[in-house]
Amino acid sequence: MKFLYSSFLLIAILFSASTSVSAQSETELQELYQGVLKQIGLDSEVDGDGDVTFEYEEHSYFFEVNEDDTEFYRLVIPNIWPIESELERLSVLKAVNTVNMTKKVAKAYVVNDNVWIAVELFINKPDEFIGQLERHLNVIEQSIELFVDEMQ
Repeated sequence: MKFLYSSFLLIAILFSASTSVSAQSETELQELYQGVLKQIGLDSEVDGDGDVTFEYEEHSYFFEVNEDDTEFYRLVIPNIWPIESELERLSVLKAVNTVNMTKKVAKAYVVNDNVWIAVELFINKPDEFIGQLERHLNVIEQSIELFVDEMQ
């Protein structure tokens, strides 16, 4: 038991030391996201909430900017499907559930009677998403297709 406690204590100490990440300001995060988008040829802007918005494949996306949790990354496509009735809401919830069960890292959910899809990840540093951005966009596009198929 003493060994187990010592091992746990050592892991906790190492973990806390390795997770100290330098905080980034809202502006630095916005510049990071905008810089990456510019490198791949996409225009972007900062919206009223401080999030970075851009267009990709004829859809509007945004990076949620949260300087209070720089180890959390969220790329969102909002408002892909309006819910027009309570009967439709049941179908939407089933389709959302299918997306959530099927697609890795994608999360579909309802916000103010509209369906949103996001990629959400815990990351060690804010720039860790860079090598995976194309994959994140692809999984969102695949999630939209799956959702729409489920709704038909």
